[in-house]
Amino acid sequence: MCVSGAMMESSAYILQGISDNQQGKQQQRALEAEGRSAVMAGNDQAAGIRDEGRRIEGANRARLGSSGVDMGSASAQVITEENARASERDALLAIYGGQVTKHARDFEGKQARHAGKMSLINSGIKAYATIEKAAAKAASGGMG
Repeated sequence: MCVSGAMMESSAYILQGISDNQQGKQQQRALEAEGRSAVMAGNDQAAGIRDEGRRIEGANRARLGSSGVDMGSASAQVITEENARASERDALLAIYGGQVTKHARDFEGKQARHAGKMSLINSGIKAYATIEKAAAKAASGGMG
């Protein structure tokens, strides 16, 4: 291959590396945004679970009170406390799920970004090797 052909081929390698690098950056940004959305969704879901828990607790208290059960009794308190704990546990699980998803998306984004960087580096190495090979061939008097 002649030096000018090697330069053209090297340019193609570099352009592909730049493109892959840009795609990696874009993918990282998209995945990070997806992670932030997962956190917001988890928090929204937790708020809904807590609201529902409070509604259920109020309804249970009303039912127990209307049935003649003393709301100060141990059994009534156990029931309402257990419902409150279950609601809070479910809310925390929703928040935790959002956080786990965010961390997973951040990790995937970093992988995409590093893959783009590696492609750019590898394309530079290929470009250099192609030009070096053509220059050595031209220096030795080889035509091609």
